[in-house]
Amino acid sequence: MHQLDLAITSLGAFWAQLGAFVPKLIAAIILLLVGWITAKLIRAGIMQLLKIARFDKLA
Repeated sequence: MHQLDLAITSLGAFWAQLGAFVPKLIAAIILLLVGWITAKLIRAGIMQLLKIARFDKLA
C-alpha cells in the first residue's frame, strides 16, 4: 500500500508540474509566432520602401 501511495503522490506532483509548464510553453510559442510575424511585416515594409526609393538602381 505504501508503494501505491508513493506512486499516486509522484503522479500528482508530475501533473502539477506539467500544469504549471504548459501555459508557459504556450505563451512562449505565441510570443515566437508574434515575433516572426512582426519581423515578416517589417521586412515587407522595408522592401516596399526600398522599391519606392529605387534603391536597387542607386546601388
